[in-house]
Formats: sequence, structure tokens, C-alpha cells
Amino acid sequence: MVEAIVLLGLTAVGVPAGVYLGIRHQRAMRAAWDEAARRAGLRDVTRETSFLSKHILTGHAGAHRVRLEGFSRGKYDRGTRLVIEGGSSLTLLPISTVFSLSRALVTRDIETGDEGFDAYVHARGDPAVLCAVLDVKTRRMVRHFLEGHLWPEDRPGGTLSARAAIRDGDLVLEVQTLHAHRLRSDLPGIMAGLLPLVHALERPPSLVKRLIENTLHEPEWRMRLESLRLLATHYPAVPATREALERGCQDERQEVQLNCALALDDEKGQAVLLEIASREWSDDPQAARAVAALGSALPVDRALVILAHALRTRREETARACLARLGGSGEAGVVNTLAKVMRVDTGELAVDAARALGASRLPAAEAPLLDALDDDGADLRLAAAEALGQVGSPAAVIRLKQAAERDDALRRAARQAIEEIQARTGGAAPGQVSLTDGGSGEVSLADEGPEGRVSMARPPAGGFDRGRRD
Repeated sequence: MVEAIVLLGLTAVGVPAGVYLGIRHQRAMRAAWDEAARRAGLRDVTRETSFLSKHILTGHAGAHRVRLEGFSRGKYDRGTRLVIEGGSSLTLLPISTVFSLSRALVTRDIETGDEGFDAYVHARGDPAVLCAVLDVKTRRMVRHFLEGHLWPEDRPGGTLSARAAIRDGDLVLEVQTLHAHRLRSDLPGIMAGLLPLVHALERPPSLVKRLIENTLHEPEWRMRLESLRLLATHYPAVPATREALERGCQDERQEVQLNCALALDDEKGQAVLLEIASREWSDDPQAARAVAALGSALPVDRALVILAHALRTRREETARACLARLGGSGEAGVVNTLAKVMRVDTGELAVDAARALGASRLPAAEAPLLDALDDDGADLRLAAAEALGQVGSPAAVIRLKQAAERDDALRRAARQAIEEIQARTGGAAPGQVSLTDGGSGEVSLADEGPEGRVSMARPPAGGFDRGRRD
């Protein structure tokens, strides 16, 4: 009765009844939020008294500032926002939310290495901080929060229909007006569930110490590898980093062993690389990387053994790395092995063997490469022609020209090889090929004397590529 009289009086003086009821409702809601904040243990609470402000209150939970405020993004998207401020500057969003905002944002800054976590969470921030704080327990807590599980794990409270995100270290929870009463009624339980996550996401006093701890206890090998990579990249001079890398060389995963050995870059690292390269059960990609990383430190006799096993077991990446090592050794004994691989194998292995023969710079490599000019495989013929530019003698020019006349695809490679042979040999001995810029462009053999040497000129038309030099 009293309220009706007041409404009539206000209406008489020009105050709409709806405004009066709205003010009374808002005051009641803010009083209810005050009580919720008190029960949640927030201290230093300040309240907003303006009717037009969306701010409800601000307080502190420990060292963290807590804000409650209204939000409105249109007629049907309104509610209450809870913000617990943190200090890690990390951003962790559900992938589904990122997709809904903009597909362009899905290109993530960081992948943690935990495939399940990375498939659900879009992460941005300092990689070292992110890797340091996101241990197994914290990753689980992040997933639960983003999925709406807000209460402590020892007190299951179901889920709350809300938008959850971690933005620049702040936990942000948005609840639609329809569900705001539940946020308000159980604010103490929700705060108890979220504060441990805020603490867990804080930047630790020592990133090195935390990263090393993670390498010891992390079950996901990609996460261990990322922690070790960050240690090696950002803290290489710290003694604890070296200790962690040496432990990593004994990890159960070959990928971790390999990368730690590469990061050590010393005799201990080379010993681990040699072990990985030599083990018959090593994965093909890891053994290949180990062979390539060893380079000249891999003995030729060991490379031959590794190559033989790789060819038997069809581990092509390892075989190709061994071929490159043998070619780069320049030892005469490797020519027969490389020539056999080129002759017996097909595809990339044969092509790589031809390239290795060229890289060997050995005169004995010329004969098998000349034979390969007649091979059925176009890629091998091309590789052989290119390799002859490195090892061919002036006598190889005739065969190169003949091959180019039969095979248009070889013209450019043959011309380049001939130019390389000329640059290396600087002419020819009597009875050999002489390369000049004049003459008819025909190849013939003659006796001593400048006028009798074999001459190959670049024809004005109809030659290797119509006189154009690419």
C-alpha cells in the first residue's frame, strides 16, 4: 500500500513508475552482490552507486583484484561479467570461440606440444612463460575452466552456462542474465575454484627452474621437448640447462634424444647422434637427421654399414643422408658403392647416388655417370648430366652432346656441364676435346695443334637452347 502511494506521488511529479521500480531493483541486486562478495571473502570492496554505471563492485582476493560488472552486446546478449586479474599476460581461448570471432585468428602463436590441449585451446603469449606454467595439472584446470567447470575439483558443482576465457592473464567469466543468480548465489564456491588457476598461471620466479621441473615430470614428450628447446635457446649458458639436455639424451623418445644431442653440439652430443644413426631400430627420420648432423664426423666405414642396413630395410631418408655423406667424403672407395646404388635402385635414391658421385669430385665417378646418361629414368639422366659437370673430363663432352641431341630435357643441363668442364680443365690435351667459342659447333677428334683440336661452339640457332643463356 505504501509503495503504491509512493508510485502515485512520483508519477504526479513526473517521475515514471518504471524508472522508480528499476532503481529499486538495481539497488536490491547490488545489495545481493555485496552480500555475495562478503561471503566470498573479498576485501577492500568498493561499490558503484550510479544507476547508469554497469560497474557493480571491485574487491580483492589475496593479491588479485576482482571486478563484477554488467555487459551488454545487444538486446539479447546481456549479463554479468566476473574478472579476476592475473599477471601472466597469457591468453588462452577455446578454439571454438576463436573460430566464431574470426577464422583469421585461428593461426595460433604457440603450440604447447600436448595435442589434446592444442586441439581445444588457442594460446598466445611468451612461449617460455606458457610452457613453464602449463604443467599437467594446470592444463587440466584451464580446460575445465574454459568448459565451464568452475568449482573446486573436490566439490563437483556441475557446470555453469557461461563464456570463459583467459585474456592477458585475467580470468574472464560472462554469464547471461538468465543465469546470473547462480553466479551470485555461489560466488564463494566459484572464487574458491578459480583462484588456484589464477595462482597457477602466474609467472614463476625462475623460468629455468620451472622448465627443468617440467622436463622431469611431464608425460607428454612434445611438451618435454618444447621445454628443453626453450632452455637451449634462451638459457644456453646456465649450467642447469646443460644438465637437463644431457638427461634428455637418455629420454624414452628418440625425438627428444636427437634434439638434445643437437643442442649439446659437443663430443657427448656427437656420441648420442652416432648411436641414433647406428641403431637398427631407430626411426628413419631420426636416424637420417643424425647422419646429416654428424656430417664429416661420421666415419665413412660406419656410413657404409648404416647405408647397407637402410637399403635392406627401405629406410630411404637414412639412405639418402648416407649417400650425401659418402659423396662428400671424397674417398675413392665410395665410388663403387654409389655407382651400385645408382644402377640398382630407382627414383630418388638413384638420383641422390648420382649427385653424390658428382659431389665426390673423383675421376672414377665419370664412367658410371656416363652410363647413366642412357638410363630409362629421365630424372636420373638429368642428375647424371649435372654431376658430370663436377667430375667429367673433356672426353665426356661428346657423350653429353649426344645425349642432349637425343633428349631435349637434357640440353640445358648438358650445356651447363660442358661449361663447367671447360672451366675446370682450361682446354684439352692432344686428342681430347677442346671447347672454344668459334668454329662450326661440330665435334671431331684430331691430332696435335690448335687447328686440330675438337671444337664445340655455341651455334647461332638449333643448338642446346637456341643460343639463349639462362
